Amino acid sequence: MYATNPWTSRIKDGIEQIKNEVGKYTIDYIGKYYGNELIAKKQFSESLILYSYLVKYDRQPMRFIFKLYKPNDKWTLYEFSIDSSIDEEIEQAAKLYNLDLDKKN
Repeated sequence: MYATNPWTSRIKDGIEQIKNEVGKYTIDYIGKYYGNELIAKKQFSESLILYSYLVKYDRQPMRFIFKLYKPNDKWTLYEFSIDSSIDEEIEQAAKLYNLDLDKKN
């Protein structure tokens, strides 16, 4: 995944940490994998973009976040992270102050 980035030699510890984390996602630990869905795509500029994916497992959903950067003419993976606490965000989004209560259903 980080093969697109020539600077990976400087972040080997971080890459190993991600590999170890993903390596834990076995059928015994998190269940069967059922695919993924795009949650959001946010392009901040012509050279920086973020993709957020819901990754579906039996036990729980996960979120994989990819940040891509194009310093010249080729996209590189700038950062990758895994978020297993997506349920906290869902609960926060459902709070009354985040809802449009004037909207007719």
